[in-house]
Amino acid sequence: MDGRERRWRARIVGFEFTAGAEASADYQAAVELARAALLEVDDEAVREYFAHERSFSPAWREAALFSTSTIVVSPKELEELGRRIQELLEPLYCSSRCTPVRGSTGAGGAGRRCSPPTSAARS
Repeated sequence: MDGRERRWRARIVGFEFTAGAEASADYQAAVELARAALLEVDDEAVREYFAHERSFSPAWREAALFSTSTIVVSPKELEELGRRIQELLEPLYCSSRCTPVRGSTGAGGAGRRCSPPTSAARS
């Protein structure tokens, strides 16, 4: 932090919503638009980081994680994985930390759970 007193705390530090597979067509269309907008914002944040990565300290550059993986899971396993990731992140959300850890900064990230390939989704 820069020494100024912060008199407010973020109440919303992220959000998620269901795909609404059983919801109306209007709801599903709205979800598609919202996801596209969020993906655009998150992708821009990653590009911005890469563009300025060298301005960060070596410790932050080494700690930063950019990863891509392919996993094989059932819908139930994917739900459980998402729940466990949220549990890991919970104590790190801005609203959960009354006092920031020394040397910390707000680090944004995009968590994405993607659907299985079309052929697998049908089975």
